[in-house]
Amino acid sequence: MNSQRIAMFAVAVIALLAVAQNAWYWGQLPDRVATHFNSEGTPNDWMTKTNATLTMSAFQIGMPFILIAVTLLAARLPASMVNIPHREYLLHPDRHASSMGYFQLFMNWIAVALSLFAMAINHLVFLANRDGVGLNTVWFGVLMAVFLVTVFLLVAKLLYHFRMPGESTPSR
Repeated sequence: MNSQRIAMFAVAVIALLAVAQNAWYWGQLPDRVATHFNSEGTPNDWMTKTNATLTMSAFQIGMPFILIAVTLLAARLPASMVNIPHREYLLHPDRHASSMGYFQLFMNWIAVALSLFAMAINHLVFLANRDGVGLNTVWFGVLMAVFLVTVFLLVAKLLYHFRMPGESTPSR
């Protein structure tokens, strides 16, 4: 399987896992669920467990697929409507399909990272509600850092891939 299919398969599997995760959590949640926490991890906003579960499910499943859908749409836009560096070169008819294919791959992996991040945050929120304690801010920070580093590395790889021929590369 190529990397594009692996990423799409991963997003689909994670979406199914998100459905299972939320279905399993629903029966264990209190009727009133803390859904927002301050910087110390203290809850400061609540929802019913049904609304909280539906909202988190929609986010976990919807956001990655929205990213993928927007990327698929962008590939069908005229080059003049796509705002990227070196647009004339990268979206020249000889390179358009290849450039947009790589961008789709990039966004698919961003969707995978977002899906995993949302699943992990949902677990922290579930634990905070099930155990009646605040959000574990240490783990929240670790998860946020891992997600941001992942996005940074993916963006760096994208920028490296889309550099102009002859542009200098970092020395080793």
